[in-house]
Amino acid sequence: TQELRLTSPDSGALRYLVGLWLARTSIDRYYLRGNPFVKETNWTNYATTSASLNRAIYANGSWDFAPRHTLTAGLRFTRESNDYMFNTIDSLSSSAPNNVHTGSHIYTAPRHHENYVTGKLGYGYKLSPDTMVYGTAPTGTKGAAYDMTSGANNVNVFKRLPLAPEEATSVEAGFKANLWNNRATLNVAAFKTEFRDYQTSATERVSDGSQARVLDRLP
Repeated sequence: TQELRLTSPDSGALRYLVGLWLARTSIDRYYLRGNPFVKETNWTNYATTSASLNRAIYANGSWDFAPRHTLTAGLRFTRESNDYMFNTIDSLSSSAPNNVHTGSHIYTAPRHHENYVTGKLGYGYKLSPDTMVYGTAPTGTKGAAYDMTSGANNVNVFKRLPLAPEEATSVEAGFKANLWNNRATLNVAAFKTEFRDYQTSATERVSDGSQARVLDRLP
């Protein structure tokens, strides 16, 4: 990862932070399970790779527009690129007839690009120099997802990859206080988050009659 930040002095009525973010992630997984000569063991042997390149530009600001009153706002633009490969070296399902192995098969997904914008808006009121109440409304996104589990060892799973990015919208209200000359801190918050295209795992019955745990999404 690499990050470049430019910040204002931490004083005055207006404070800001702007930055650039770059991150590269690569995951390689080799998996081996069971006995190739005993189909009841669900013999599985595969290798898979998933990589992502994440670039973002962001800005955040706070404005004390009146004594005790503060507005905060932030915005982030992200572009994510993903690569994915699943190499089925060999497998033998417990439901396969006459010990028929699947043999080798390589699935390489087209390079995928995704753009998304997230942000945050908040308000804070200082009841005293050491206590405040606040409210915020942020949004968030988790990028497109690929399945690297043994359940993905099926062409029906590849057809729906990548899963759409998971999006979240939240609201939060809270109270913060420094007590007894900063010897104790009290934070109380209530929040609610709604998800769209929630990424999770599920059990699916595939075309050969077997069941597998696969990556799935909820609307």
